[in-house]
Amino acid sequence: MKRVFSVLCILSLVTCMIFGLSACGQDPLANAKYKIGILRCGSSSVSQDMINGYKDAINAHYEQGSIGYIEKNASTPEQLEGMIRELESEGVAAIAAFGDDAAKAAVAKNPSVPVFFVGVSNAITLGLTGNVESPDKNATGAQISIPAYPLVKESQNLTEISSYGVIYYSAGTNQEATDVITAISRTDATFELKGITSPEEALAAAKELAETQDAFVLTGEETVNAAADGIIAIADEKRIPVFAFKEETVAKGAVLGVTVSDYELGKAVGEYTDQVLNGTAVNSLPVITTAPATQICVNTAKAAQLGYTIPDELLKNAKHVGQ
Repeated sequence: MKRVFSVLCILSLVTCMIFGLSACGQDPLANAKYKIGILRCGSSSVSQDMINGYKDAINAHYEQGSIGYIEKNASTPEQLEGMIRELESEGVAAIAAFGDDAAKAAVAKNPSVPVFFVGVSNAITLGLTGNVESPDKNATGAQISIPAYPLVKESQNLTEISSYGVIYYSAGTNQEATDVITAISRTDATFELKGITSPEEALAAAKELAETQDAFVLTGEETVNAAADGIIAIADEKRIPVFAFKEETVAKGAVLGVTVSDYELGKAVGEYTDQVLNGTAVNSLPVITTAPATQICVNTAKAAQLGYTIPDELLKNAKHVGQ
């Protein structure tokens, strides 16, 4: 009998070691100084780099195990409200909401804890705040601000362009399209906008624009980039350069891109979260509206195919992709 009891004890100990303390009735977050909810919705524009940057910024201020993350990923926006209630009941000290849908739901629910939004398109249009300088809804964070003027400037340095065809996702806030046309308006070039809501519409827009425009600019929305392969193929037939805001689009055959660092964007909001956890008022932290870091990406193979000579200064500072 003693032998049997000893074996059972050993098996119980092994089970705890394999499956963790929670399998033995203990909460692995019980000793965390703060619990933070991570909320997102499906395959939005949120990247894992954004979430990693957020966590790394906070973790750097605390001993290992002091911060516990409770992650919830909704399949549909309708699931978000229930998930927010769950996070509150689980005692989180803050909610980090990644992407437009998660951020809108978290701020609208008006939870008792501060909300930090990351990777949203436009904080005011989405109703996340009425003032980016002094947030007024117990929420702050960072909106994605595409580096539109740097992209236009670098494209002009690469080749002479008198007109741009801009393809954007028209069912969103249209902020990226606004940023691009504002940037083009600072030059002598003209532009033609094509709003799309599906990859099929994007291809139709590209075929039309290819007849009249010198270059394409693809905004960073997911629906636009889902059609990138087809758009680039259409552009190649006319020997038209494509410029983009996603590194993966440059790798597919866009000649040049200027991208925002998702990691640094998440990291900046992580620093905000740490400040609030340590007593800083949420409304004293303005919404971050400029990219904390950008990267020039060039596809040298595509540049050679189009007959472009990339300036040495640009090459020196660029990441080479798609070779």
